[in-house]
Amino acid sequence: MQPSDRPSHVTYFVIIVKLRQILAFAMRTIVRDQTAHFHCHQSDGPLQYSINHAKSLPQHVRQHWELMMLAEMDASLTRWGQSVPHHLRWDTKQPDGIWSRQSISLWCGYNYMKIFLHAQFIQLPY
Repeated sequence: MQPSDRPSHVTYFVIIVKLRQILAFAMRTIVRDQTAHFHCHQSDGPLQYSINHAKSLPQHVRQHWELMMLAEMDASLTRWGQSVPHHLRWDTKQPDGIWSRQSISLWCGYNYMKIFLHAQFIQLPY
C-alpha cells in the first residue's frame, strides 16, 4: 500500500505515457503529409480526430487545418504541464534523486514536443 505522505514512483510512468500520446497524435496528423484530410466530430468524450487519405485538399483549407491542429496540440501540452504533480515539476532547487531525474526526463520530453510541433510551421527563407 502506498503511504499517503509519499508520492508514487508509478506516477512518472502515467504522466510520460500521456505525453507520448500527444506525440503520437502529432506524428499522425501534423507531420507534413500532403494527402491527409482531417475530420472532426464530437462524441460523448473529447473531440475525436481521424484521418482520411484524400489527394485533393485546397491549400487554404490545409493551412487553416494545420494551424487549428497546432493550437489544439499546444493546448493539450499546456493541460499536460498543468496536470504534472508538484514532485515532478521542474525545480532547480530539488535535490538530486529519483524525482529530480524523472522531472528532467518529463520536461525534456515536453520541450522536445514544443519544438517538434512548431518546427513544422517554420518558413525557411529559401
